Amino acid sequence: MKRNKNLIWCFIFIVVSLVGMTLLSLLGYFLSALLWWVSGAEFEFNMATIVTSIKIGVFGGGIVGLGVVLMRFFNVKGF
Repeated sequence: MKRNKNLIWCFIFIVVSLVGMTLLSLLGYFLSALLWWVSGAEFEFNMATIVTSIKIGVFGGGIVGLGVVLMRFFNVKGF
């Protein structure tokens, strides 16, 4: 039963890290677009850049989540 709890925890951690990094990436894009707009440039808000930002967030979140989960499975000290 303990192994099932660990697998559930690992799955939840990976999903949360994927969603969190994606939201963080989108927030960074919107903040930079807002700063460019405030500084006097045009407000460029195109869908291709948003999709690229989402891809970066999902990829980064997957690496972070999978890395932490693997470190926990291999009993690395500190995880």
